[in-house]
Amino acid sequence: MTTIFLVAVVTLQAVGLIGVVLIASRRRRRSVTSRDRALARDLRGALARGEIVPYYQPIVRASDGVVVGYEALARWVHPRLGVLSAGEFLAVADVLGQMATIDRLMLVAVATDMAELLPTLDPSVESFVTMNLSPSRLVQAGFADEVTSMFAESGLIGDGMIIELTEAVPVTDWSGLEANLERFHQVGIGLAVDDFGTGHADLRLLCRLDADLVKLDRSLVEMAMSTRRGSEIIASAIETARTTGAQIVAEGVSDARWASALAALGVDFLQGFAVGVPASMDDLAVGQAH
Repeated sequence: MTTIFLVAVVTLQAVGLIGVVLIASRRRRRSVTSRDRALARDLRGALARGEIVPYYQPIVRASDGVVVGYEALARWVHPRLGVLSAGEFLAVADVLGQMATIDRLMLVAVATDMAELLPTLDPSVESFVTMNLSPSRLVQAGFADEVTSMFAESGLIGDGMIIELTEAVPVTDWSGLEANLERFHQVGIGLAVDDFGTGHADLRLLCRLDADLVKLDRSLVEMAMSTRRGSEIIASAIETARTTGAQIVAEGVSDARWASALAALGVDFLQGFAVGVPASMDDLAVGQAH
């Protein structure tokens, strides 16, 4: 588990960050870099110009490789630096107070894209698109009502969308979280427990929340594919998750040869670079055309 705390030791001026200390899980520190400052200067304009967009990574059925869904991942299509992953800019966005804006942009974009994406998948399967939201937003009172109202105003529907709740961040307000998730379920938006096996209160999450998917952390998957003990541990984790009725996704699948072994262990779906890389909507459309 890696926990990153962002401590603003500074003043935000028009040029962006003056000083942020990133404190990692092992208490290693690094000062803000010139790249961080440049990203901070560019970020507000990027949001206005629509440069933060979802890229979609395929999720396939373990038994036969059929695509059943996607995970929507935030990407910044930067005019000078190219396509930046979420890990390269979300920490800066958090310090600047822009996470709520990014969440709204991603929600609308993903709901819009789903109308095109889901009909292209096998009609015999219940397809879906998963996405992460800021954990602090998921426990905020009235957040789900805000999202459903936003969708209604835009003529969008959430059916088929699944929100990922990461175990890497502890739940600070169970009642707020449960109220929001219940409201989401009423409009067809599901829940995935992400990073399962590495974070906070694994069993409590499974017991208290009605999850549609449980996503096994890549570290568990790699361990299962490399050691006998790892295989036994992941089999136990899968058996535990199965008691809730959730389907199981193995993340971080970096070798296509793992598919049959993971399927034998009880994994339903696979995600990782051996399965498919994240792609823009335009690139997905080109691939489907061929």
